[in-house]
Amino acid sequence: MIASLPDELVNSIQQQITFRQTQLLQLSLFYSDGFPSPDVLVAYGPEDVAKLETIQHALTSQNIHHVVVNCRECLSQRHLLSKIFSRCVKSLGSEGALEEARYDRLDSINALFGNLKKLLQPREEKLVVILACADQQRGATATLFPALARLCDSIPCLSIILTSSAPQPLALHKAGIPYLYFPPFRRSEAIKLLLRDPPRLLPDPLPEYAPSIKQEKLNSIYNQFATVVFDTLIAPTTNSIVKYRQTIERLWPRFIWPLVSGETPTGRSTNNNWDFARLLSRNRILFQNEGEESLQERLISVSSLPSTFEELVLHKAEQDERLTTQPESGTSTTSKSPFKPVQLSAAEHHTPQGPPLLKFFSTLLLLSAYLASHTHPKHDIVLFSRLSNTSSTNRRKKKYLARSRAGGITKTPTKSPSKKNASAPDGGDDNDNDTFNTTPSKKRKTSTKDLDLALPTTSTPKKERADRSMRAIFEKTSNIARPFILERAIAILRAIHPDGIKMGKGIADRVYAELAELERLRLVVRQDERGKVAVEDILEEQWKCLVGREWVVEAGRVWGVGIEGWEVE
Repeated sequence: MIASLPDELVNSIQQQITFRQTQLLQLSLFYSDGFPSPDVLVAYGPEDVAKLETIQHALTSQNIHHVVVNCRECLSQRHLLSKIFSRCVKSLGSEGALEEARYDRLDSINALFGNLKKLLQPREEKLVVILACADQQRGATATLFPALARLCDSIPCLSIILTSSAPQPLALHKAGIPYLYFPPFRRSEAIKLLLRDPPRLLPDPLPEYAPSIKQEKLNSIYNQFATVVFDTLIAPTTNSIVKYRQTIERLWPRFIWPLVSGETPTGRSTNNNWDFARLLSRNRILFQNEGEESLQERLISVSSLPSTFEELVLHKAEQDERLTTQPESGTSTTSKSPFKPVQLSAAEHHTPQGPPLLKFFSTLLLLSAYLASHTHPKHDIVLFSRLSNTSSTNRRKKKYLARSRAGGITKTPTKSPSKKNASAPDGGDDNDNDTFNTTPSKKRKTSTKDLDLALPTTSTPKKERADRSMRAIFEKTSNIARPFILERAIAILRAIHPDGIKMGKGIADRVYAELAELERLRLVVRQDERGKVAVEDILEEQWKCLVGREWVVEAGRVWGVGIEGWEVE
């Protein structure tokens, strides 16, 4: 007797997750009421082959509670353990019982085992924890996943599913673990997936100059286009169905635009209608440079050509307006290419196209990382403390720092003048300088920038000594990215957040996820690149910001935030 899902339920799931019938049947067998579920299951295969989606649909159809933890978002082993427990608590709706149960601090596998046992002890229903991308966990020791696999031996209602895309298997050191393979989509399967759920084939609303297009003809052109894109761009480079869909969405508007814009096809044929062969000949460049460019992930697109229907409609309107307002320019009014380069205004150059490069919280975290790398820790109490606006001493220090940014620091003598010559007028003889001891007691490097901007000012000896000490600090920290600990970056983030963060609200888990994204983009990096052994406390790790001031300012300007008011220099 084999327990499986009903046929109606399997058919409904296959409509959402296509070409995964074998995997669905195996999952329905593993997690059914007729047989005990396995403690650990490993789903492996290439990336973007619907591993996680298939598992989630199979568990949802069986009404099994499950939580998903993405290991790529976890910065360390300790972060992974805390995230597993927090997701389990949130899934069961037991947030209010955290204080009453007195759970232990999650700093080891033993602490996680004790907390999960307290949480799931009165529970009989199955809870499945899905650890996605387990092979990409940062700082994972050799005993991490084997220890997690043995948690289910002592907690009967707990089950763990690991997903992996690495070719080598996970070393779990446990017998009897079932493995579920997800093969890549074949050519026919990938094309059918794109034909079943096509992108937007025409602009909405359709422009007035667009001719009437039959839906059958449009579908036929799209079917041939999807096949050619897979054979020329996707098959030689990747098996990812996600990348295939993104490439189709980027290239299709430009491919069909000659038909939508009413452009006359070239050639001496009596048939003046666009077909797939003419569109393919007209858009040869799409499958050369532009097609290869669409496969690469970039923060900033290097192509200045329009790629969406909205941009194409706007581009044609601007081009028609230039042709009507400047008929005497001598250029032909009929152009074979609707993508002829045009001269953009300064406002168009600076207008951001599409969504911002980073999310709002990620941008604030990058700003705080830059300030932590380029600001000496001694200035934190002056720049980022909540008491700096009320203390008169700190207000004077902020005024001094503001004056130093404007170039108001001057070269001062190393020894104060005598009382006799201190009251002398400013227009005295040159012999008055003999009263100063020009031999310094300690050699100091003086910035040439400060010497060029020096202004003749009179100050007290106490202020002169303060100027010299502060100038030495400025010279040490000028334009040098220094490592910082994560705890300091979080404190600066609380200070520069425009809306403020409540003191009782914890943001560490969100900071870890966003910091992992910034590390993948190589905007920030760990100071110790070895980083294979987990650190005792992640807040004590050393980080460094890799981007310059111009890039940080430009990223913050999109969201209306900046670093101008928080810099020393």
